[in-house]
Amino acid sequence: NLVGMGSPYLDFDCGFVPYLPVAGPIGMISQSGANLVAAIGSSEAMHLGMSFFVGLGNKADVDFSEFILYGKEDKYTKCLATYIEGLDSPEAFISACRDTVPHKPVVAIKVGGSKIGIKAAFAHTASENEGTDDAHYDKIFDKAGVIRATTWQEFLDIALALGTQPPLKGDNIVMITNGGGSGLLSCDHFERMGMPMKELNEISPMLGFKIRAYMPMFGSPLNPVDISGTANATQYKGAITQAIRDANVDALYVSICPTAMTSIEEITDEIMEVYNTHKHLGKPFVMECQGGNECYDAIRKFRDAGVPAYPTAEQGVNALIALRKYARIKEKFSKQK
Repeated sequence: NLVGMGSPYLDFDCGFVPYLPVAGPIGMISQSGANLVAAIGSSEAMHLGMSFFVGLGNKADVDFSEFILYGKEDKYTKCLATYIEGLDSPEAFISACRDTVPHKPVVAIKVGGSKIGIKAAFAHTASENEGTDDAHYDKIFDKAGVIRATTWQEFLDIALALGTQPPLKGDNIVMITNGGGSGLLSCDHFERMGMPMKELNEISPMLGFKIRAYMPMFGSPLNPVDISGTANATQYKGAITQAIRDANVDALYVSICPTAMTSIEEITDEIMEVYNTHKHLGKPFVMECQGGNECYDAIRKFRDAGVPAYPTAEQGVNALIALRKYARIKEKFSKQK
């Protein structure tokens, strides 16, 4: 009862799937064949890159722990993403994850916790969840150093960020946008999720003055930094360069909103140039582009270049929060080794 396995790097497809995923950093391990095929479809459509995939089904022979340890050693895999209906051996899972998370992040989505879901999971993959609840699995994931996603979209989004960006070592996030509304959605979601944004002058007293040179007089050099709907590629490049070079800034979150005066393609190219020039600094860089086809083209282009990019503010914020969580997990479990 499984969908098989494959790897685009090895040109290996031994599965009940129509095509291999786009090559990338995520090793996906799933008990659900349907959701695994859906993820591979997302890989093709939105360039969610995978290093390998494996469907475990009812785990008649191999288990999560074995493939997690495989992913730990696999040079193409930078993040392990696990879809779990039940754990027959929580101890083995915890042990494998604790060995892995000092080196690579592990993400999990656990299903089958509702009253009906318990029965459905047992019928689907013989996963036994009687007597357990979300709190029970929260404890397992906490002990294992695993980052838990609560929705399928979040699962895919944070796996992408964790697989492409370094851990976020501090809370000094600067957001640069040409749309005030996107900035408001983002700062509210950061606070809602327990990681409120800081004022720009609190992060770096002079940064606002430096960025001011790249925005019109009616722009807002606060945080989020609103360089206005008239912003062009040169202004984006200048503002981002000032922020990413500032020693007090821990991460960049950049948003593009299409306007009549905005060339998404030109801005995308300039942002990627800044990113490639400065990625040696080890600062997480996350993109958001809200709009139509031009934004989805930009998102795919960013992802191909190793920059996690998303179509909504909440997705981008969740990605940065996951990177902050992993920094704490990595530090904690590295000390325990």
